[in-house]
Amino acid sequence: MQVGYHDEPIGPAALAVMSLTVLQVCHRMGGALVRAEGNEKLSRGRQSEIWQQPC
Repeated sequence: MQVGYHDEPIGPAALAVMSLTVLQVCHRMGGALVRAEGNEKLSRGRQSEIWQQPC
């Protein structure tokens, strides 16, 4: 999983919080489609792909 800062350990809880934050920021910036795509991937349990989606 290449998230850009794999040198610091990130727990599942922190990942979930950051995922929600990223999705909220994308939504506020007008990235509703990106957020919907992210929610679909989250439901499939593929959180790592969200970090590769540009907002």
